[in-house]
Amino acid sequence: MFLESTTTKNITVGKRPQDMVYNPANDLFYVVNQLSDSVSVIDELGTLITTISLSSSNLPGSISPVSVTVNTKTDSSKFGVIAVACSVSNEVVFIENSIIIRRENIGKRPIDITYNIFDDCYYVANLISGSISKISNTYSTTNFLNINGARNLGVNEDNGDLYIYSVKKNDISIYDSQGVLKGAIEDVISSIVSLVCHPVKK
Repeated sequence: MFLESTTTKNITVGKRPQDMVYNPANDLFYVVNQLSDSVSVIDELGTLITTISLSSSNLPGSISPVSVTVNTKTDSSKFGVIAVACSVSNEVVFIENSIIIRRENIGKRPIDITYNIFDDCYYVANLISGSISKISNTYSTTNFLNINGARNLGVNEDNGDLYIYSVKKNDISIYDSQGVLKGAIEDVISSIVSLVCHPVKK
């Protein structure tokens, strides 16, 4: 997980880790563990700092965190706030440092989440609902778009454009931050699991 010179280190986290994000506000990594219903917090040296439980239930996967993102806008009041999409409890859990500060109900089977630095909002793909939820930095939640089979999200940080991969249509739709369709990339491969914007090549 960590590469510095030729040194490597393995870290044991929870069951079935699904996603990880680096938090620039505190230099920590956050790993979401789907079957443990938890978030592992790791420092830059590869030390497990703490484990945040998302559930009080003894039933594994009752929350099912599958995707994580972080507010990276340094002048935002929510800079460094972690957002975790939970695919069974149908919610987004917000974490500040290691404290759960809020839970927001969204659509059915949230499967991916991304932060848009352009408008200081979080976007969530809800697979079963076929929708994209938009959560502002004041935690106001709206149904942003209806996209059948929405599975993965990516953001162009230069202009806030949202890239949405649909497993039903096998394409990537491109919308601006106001929800206006700008274009689409058709007939993409069906095994996409993540989208990211290259900061240099755009």
